[in-house]
Amino acid sequence: MRTIKFRAWIPKLKYFCKHVLFEDGVAVALRIDDDGFGYPIPADQCVIQQYTGLKDSVGVEIYEGDLLEFVYKDDGKLSVGEVQYSEKFACFIVVVGKAFETFSDLAEYTSSFKVVGNIFESPELLK
Repeated sequence: MRTIKFRAWIPKLKYFCKHVLFEDGVAVALRIDDDGFGYPIPADQCVIQQYTGLKDSVGVEIYEGDLLEFVYKDDGKLSVGEVQYSEKFACFIVVVGKAFETFSDLAEYTSSFKVVGNIFESPELLK
């Protein structure tokens, strides 16, 4: 069974929140302080991203917005792409440049998957 979970990027704080709740169908991020108290942050003040259910080669969970590095076995080329959810194909994809691959297409490369950043903290890796 796939684990369904979310994280939220809070631009104002430049902070990822791993505690996301849904109230009446609306996402609310809970920023937990050092004392363990949660402070709600409305969905319009954060970017909600879903866990793909996959982990990279060292056990790091892969979420939407992550930058995923992998090696194509065909040519040994190192690639970095952004993990996105495709409404059209109803699955998570990795966008590399102007092309994309589904996780199914990349199944043979999963042993080289490595989360190297995300679109908020390391967008320069996509250049």
